Amino acid sequence: MKKIFYYLLLLVTSFSIAQSTTSLKVTESQEFKDESYSESVLAIHTTDKAKTCLVRLGRKEFLIDVFDNNLTKIASKTIECDKKESFNGYVSYDDEIKFITVVAPSKRERIIYCNTFNVETNKFDKKELFKANVEKGGLFTGKNKRQTNVVISPNGKYIAIATDNEKKSLNSYKVHVFESESLKLVFEKSYQEHEDNYFQMNDVFVDDNASVFTLGKLFISGKSQKKNGEANYKFLLYKLTKDNIQNTKNGLPK
Repeated sequence: MKKIFYYLLLLVTSFSIAQSTTSLKVTESQEFKDESYSESVLAIHTTDKAKTCLVRLGRKEFLIDVFDNNLTKIASKTIECDKKESFNGYVSYDDEIKFITVVAPSKRERIIYCNTFNVETNKFDKKELFKANVEKGGLFTGKNKRQTNVVISPNGKYIAIATDNEKKSLNSYKVHVFESESLKLVFEKSYQEHEDNYFQMNDVFVDDNASVFTLGKLFISGKSQKKNGEANYKFLLYKLTKDNIQNTKNGLPK
């Protein structure tokens, strides 16, 4: 138990390395007329040169706006999207913001894309990452508290996308790792494939060496958080690399 606690503490520490205590400063931009109907802000990123990019959802498009350090709007871009395309998370690093979208051509087919926008050059690019088949609902529907996590390594070199797997009856999960610049696939791995014990993923982290750590709850029986007043789960930490899969149940390497 002490070893498991140590590894969980180590993972939490890793998540916090890049964070520092800062004071909150709120600034209001100049009023501007929104030329397209939009809902809430989906993604936001401020570069080292103090340019801020917002990604919003319109009726049939993604709306990208760029503001200077005075929060004056200096650039806009409208990206048309498929009527069956959905936004599923984003990462940002240096001058780029990358957001993940999923197109559902049919009930069982899913196509996952990475949309890249450079805040300095206003250049946009869209690339297909992978395809998947699903049994019920969808790969990114959030059913049974499953969720999609998209994260980037501290050095900005790797992007990891963690999803539930297409084998929903097996309560399986999958991780894809890509080089952030080329979007070349580094590896993909399925893990926690079990017919009985329910696993609920809580968080994911990718380090500078493309190793992925996922943290979740492994339920002892059923899906209830508690049974007889006691916790009905144990935290389980996975480490996934190109060549190996390990977890705290079987022992993680030092």
